[in-house]
Order: sequence, then C-alpha cells, then structure tokens
Amino acid sequence: MRELYILMGVAGCGKSTWIRNNCLEQYTISSDNVRLLYGCPEMDINGKLCISQKNNKKVWNFIYELLERRMKNGEVVFVDATHTKPSSLSIYKKLCEKYKYKMSVIDFTDIPLEVIKYRNMEREQYKQVSDEVIERQYNACKTPLGKDIEVLDSKNVGIDYFKTRTLADYSSVMDKYEKIVVIGDIHSCYTPLKEYFDKNPMVDENAYIFLGDWFDRGIEAKETLEFLLSIYNKENVYLLRGNHELWIDNYVNDGEDAVLTDAFKKSLSDFGDLKYELAKVRDKFIDGQIFRYNDCLLVMTHGGLPCALSFSTPAIQCIKGVGEYSDSDYVDEVFGNQKLYDYSFHGHRNINDRPIQTGKVFNLEGKVEFGGYLRIVEIQKDGYDLHFDCVEIKNDVFDKKLKRKEFDENENIIKDLESSSLVHKKDLGDGTSSYNFTREAFWSAKWDKLTTTARGLFIDNETNQVVARSYPKFFAIDERPETEWRNLEKNLSFPVSVYIKENGFLGIVSSRNGKLYICSKSTNKGDYAGWFKDLLYISLGNVDNFNRYLAENNYSAIFEVIDTLHDPHIIEYPKSELYLLDIVKNDFTDTFLTYDELVKVAEKFGLKAKRKIVTVETFSGLKKVADDIDKCYIEGFVAVDSKGFMFKYKTKGYKFWKYMRSIRDKIASGKNVDKLVDDKNKAVINYMKEYMQKYGADALKILPVFEVKKMLEDILDGDYNS
Repeated sequence: MRELYILMGVAGCGKSTWIRNNCLEQYTISSDNVRLLYGCPEMDINGKLCISQKNNKKVWNFIYELLERRMKNGEVVFVDATHTKPSSLSIYKKLCEKYKYKMSVIDFTDIPLEVIKYRNMEREQYKQVSDEVIERQYNACKTPLGKDIEVLDSKNVGIDYFKTRTLADYSSVMDKYEKIVVIGDIHSCYTPLKEYFDKNPMVDENAYIFLGDWFDRGIEAKETLEFLLSIYNKENVYLLRGNHELWIDNYVNDGEDAVLTDAFKKSLSDFGDLKYELAKVRDKFIDGQIFRYNDCLLVMTHGGLPCALSFSTPAIQCIKGVGEYSDSDYVDEVFGNQKLYDYSFHGHRNINDRPIQTGKVFNLEGKVEFGGYLRIVEIQKDGYDLHFDCVEIKNDVFDKKLKRKEFDENENIIKDLESSSLVHKKDLGDGTSSYNFTREAFWSAKWDKLTTTARGLFIDNETNQVVARSYPKFFAIDERPETEWRNLEKNLSFPVSVYIKENGFLGIVSSRNGKLYICSKSTNKGDYAGWFKDLLYISLGNVDNFNRYLAENNYSAIFEVIDTLHDPHIIEYPKSELYLLDIVKNDFTDTFLTYDELVKVAEKFGLKAKRKIVTVETFSGLKKVADDIDKCYIEGFVAVDSKGFMFKYKTKGYKFWKYMRSIRDKIASGKNVDKLVDDKNKAVINYMKEYMQKYGADALKILPVFEVKKMLEDILDGDYNS
C-alpha cells in the first residue's frame, strides 16, 4: 500500500543486511544495486575494486524514475541509500504529496563509529569505502530531521512490524454504527443514488462506504459531483478509489485537461474551479479498507482481491483487482474459500452478470451506466454474525448509445469471424449461432487466428456473448511448422503434461436461460448432441447442481463422448462413457481450469476426468513418451506445455487403421482400391471385400474398424505399426 520507508545511515552500518534479514528485497530500491547496473566494480588508485560513483546523476535519476513508477501503482517501497543529509529527503516529500503516500525514515545512525568501520572492513571488497567517507557521512547524520518526519529505530522494526502497522492503518472498528451501507459503482448516474437516499436519508448512526467509480459514462456528472462534495468530509463516509478516479489524480497533479472526457467537461462547464473541487475529494479517497464489524472482517476494494489486503498489496490491485478483467469470478471463488467470518465487497468487474451476493463475496457492479442497477448492501449485526440486505435500484437515465466495453470487444471478434470466407456461421434458431471453420480451411490448411477460433464456438446473437465454446483448433505433431519435432524442441516450455487422446466425438455443455445448453462441435441439435445429452444425464450425479456450477462461473465443459452403440470409432471401448476433458471460461481469453481443479470438479459431479499419462520435464522425455505410446493401441496423446500451448500425437497403429477406414468406405461405395494398398495390406482389403459380398455394402459401412482389426490380428501379427 502507499507507504515509503527511507533508510538512513552511514555506508556499512547494516542497512542492506537489515533489508535481507527481513526479506524485503523485492520491495527495495538500492542505490548500490542500481550503480552496479550502470557498470561493474572498477579498480581504485590502490588497486582495489570499488563501486563506481561516476554515474551518480544517472543513477539517481533512474532511482527516482523507478520509485515514481512504483508509487503510481501504490506499492510499498523501501529506499536503501545513505541519505545522511536531510536535504536528500526533499524529493521524496514531493512524491509523497503527489501520490498521497505516508513517509517514514528508518534510522541506522545511532551505531558507534568504530562498529561501523569494523563492519565496513567485513564487507566484500568492492562494497568497502574509505574511513574518511565513513567519518564524513557520520558527522552529516548529526543534523536533526524536521519534526514532520516520522523516524523509526531500525532495532525496533522488522517485517512483523510493517505487517501489523499497515494492517492497523487500513483497518477500522465499526461497532459504534448501527448499520453499514455499502454503495457500488455509480458512474455519474445520480438518479438511482438520489432515489436511495430520498428513501433512506443519511444519518450519523450509520457508516457509508462508497466503492468507487463515481464518474464517467453516465450523463449526470454534475449532480453526482455536487452530491459527493456535500458528503465527502463527513466522519462516517468512506470513499474508495475506483479505476475511473485515477484520471482525477492525473488532473489534480499535472493539470492534464486531456484526461477529462468531453462529456464530463461539458456537464461541468459551469462548475467553477473544477480542479480545486476535485482536489478536495481526491484527498479523501482511499485504495482499500478493512472494516471490523461484530468481530467479522469486511474487505472493501473497488476491484476485488482473493484475500484480505496486506502491507505489501499494491494499491493498483485494490483499484483494478487481481488478475485479468475476466478473472473476477475466480478471484471471488478463492476469497469465498477463506475464513468463515471474512466478507469481500467490490465493484468494477462483473462481465457474467453475477448476483450481488455469492457466498461471502458481494459484487456491487450492476451495469448502472447501461440502464442496469445501482447496487447497495446494508449490513447489520445478527448475533455473532452479520445480516445483509441487498438492494438494486434500476437506472432509467442513461445514454442509450453507450455500449459495454466487453460487448464492443466481442463485436469486433464476431465481425472478423463473419467477414472471413473460411468461417461458416450457422443460425441455430434459438437466439444463438455456431461458428466453425469451413471445409476449404480444413483441406487447404488455411489456419489463422480466426479459423482456429471458429471450432465449436456458440454465440448469443443479441449480446455477442459466448454461450458455449470448445478449444481453439490445435494440431498434431508434424502437421504444422510449429508442431514439427525440431520446432517443438526449440519452443516448448517445460514441464509438459501428457494426456490420453480418447477416440470419440466432442461434446460441449454450458448453461443458458437456467438450463443445460448441450451441443457437439457445430450444433445443439441432431443425433450427436442427442447422444451426448443422454450419456451426460446418465453420468451426472446431480444435473441441477452441475447446471448451477456452469451458470455461476460462466463455464463450458468439454467432453470426449464414447458412444459404443451409435458411434463406434477405431479404438474399441468396453462401454459408452464420457471423459471430462476441460472446463473453460465462456469468453475469448482461453482461460482453462488446471488439471487438479478439473479432477476435483469431476469427482464432485460423479464424472470421469481425462486420463493423465505423465508430466515430462525434458524434450527427450517427450520423445520417449511418443515411442512408448506407439506400442499401445490407442489414438494417441494430447500435450499441453506450461504456457498453455497444445498439440497432439497420433500413434502409428491408429493412423494405419484410420487409413483402412477410408479404404473401407471406398470399397463400400464400389471404388477400386487395389492401387491404393501394398501387398502387406491386401489381407485387410480382401477381408473387407468378402465381408461386403457376404453381408452387403451397407453392413460394411457400419462395420467398426476395431472389429476388422480383431479378426485380422493373427494374419497381420500386429505388424501394422511398422
């Protein structure tokens, strides 16, 4: 969070050792480390190595640049340098004022001179300085600091102190209040805000917490700012900084008029000294807050965190949330698995239109600026726990032309898909369409971002949101340049996880309008979707719970469907069954559950997860897996590297019998195949011809290839692998 700690003391007094002993290196900018970035140790006139001081101006300019970069993000920072002159603190004071930081000096100046000289001689030679330098710095440290600077004794502070102190600074006990009222994103939508306070006037007995995003997008900026100015200074009002308040910092600090939107400036054109008014409320904004109420912990942020904030949590993560924008639901799920009496409140992210309350997490982003709802939670004590009343107020005063960002992004992708001659869109007649690559794309291998994305993709026609989806198309080894062995050896990121490639057809299921949305690669109708549905309902322990899980998380579940009755494949299976291959977010981010998470979901709902063969750490290990798999009669394997790159491998045996399946189809259609096979395979061909003559062409068409294999094993003696 916004804490700056300046280490002060003579070279060799133990500052860097103190940083290391307290495990604070990752939060520290060290002047010596930056000097070593500019040049390695060099010889002095006595032939000893030392850290060069020649680049000091560049070094300090770079230090201030690094420091300001971290302060913009609201990170806790320690600066390790001598700082023996009080004047050296002036630039830090200016930066603290600009970024609303609290600054403290950690004092190492009370260590005896002789002890410092001894410690100096114990350091690596290149870090040692002369006694003259030490004495000069020691005397400079005697100048008193100003009374406005907090000084901490280095002997009395450490990592535990900072954790405890910062937690206390960002924690408030609220038991004196009868009720806590938490208000979500407002976005210049004053009408629903006024409606709430008209019915529930603000009183001193309650605390009011606003989660940020006061402005932008809405059309009532003036009224909203007037309301904010009327309450910002009240003791029982807490204002969190949203991401849409970051422009206020820029405007107040630098006077950048360009950061104000035209709509905002137009709405406030007659407001007077706008910069002065915004500066007043800006100084009241906080990044995140922990409120203790009735022995429960209420974690308040704008963006959402997976756990309570700590001294090292960057303010920017409180403001924008942890992870990508699309990770919000997962972050909430992680928080929900925390301690019993912890609750999280946030706004900012809600792309899946989650309800206000999901377990112990409250999402107060209600799309108010798009004609949605202003979300509010009223909290009261209830025995040893808390009682929550969730309020939603519809907003009817908004710009009808305003479109949600994620809709715009999806629209661009959809438009690109629809404009491609290599992508086929099929309207399914239920408000959704499927998108799949064309036969030309497949047979001509015209693969790009669009054609690989268009594979088992189902889109809502009205909202452009993903209804259900599968994997982007991925390729077999040696099928594409990027999957050639030589390129895999150079480009794979290990470890690589290897799974059995089951031999069935793909099934996809998500939730839509309260029901399971079940489909195959191209449609939610027809035989394949129907066969998949039948097996899914038989396999699931609880259909309703599975539907609820997919709906609440906006997931698609991807299955391999083994249907031995209706759709026998090349590999023989003893019975019909499903394998849960993956679970993916219904968006375009390619966000999949980890294998461990997938297994837990499968166990929870009585499903079989995909079968993991091994995790390999080296390329030679991967090659050995391929060699070993070739000795097995399975389709092959699917592999995923540590960066999510997917590829597959088909066994030699599988590829042989897949070729024989094409020969079977040609024989059944009356084509001459004698020229297509060599002498070694004629036994298979002759068997198929005899079978067709005996039972008819239709019987040959449905004859499973594994039956042919079984009947010919003695003739071929397993030599089809060669």
